[in-house]
Amino acid sequence: MARWVPVVTLDIPPLNDIVRLDQEGRFCKENDPEDLARVVAGLADDRATCRRLGEAARARAPRYSWAAHAAEIERILEGLVRRS
Repeated sequence: MARWVPVVTLDIPPLNDIVRLDQEGRFCKENDPEDLARVVAGLADDRATCRRLGEAARARAPRYSWAAHAAEIERILEGLVRRS
């Protein structure tokens, strides 16, 4: 996502919460290399869509970075310490 490219992933939680269909990427069927090839080829053939999805993926990426995860864990732990 952070590399300005659309993401191709499975349509399963939590992946489909992070990457939204036709917003940041596309989905392929699990254990189906032909479907994966079809999805990737479709993106390769449509540069405008590829660019649009890649830009949206880049904009969304920071909320799923390691730094964002660490900050969330720290916030939770600080809340637990305050309660004790």
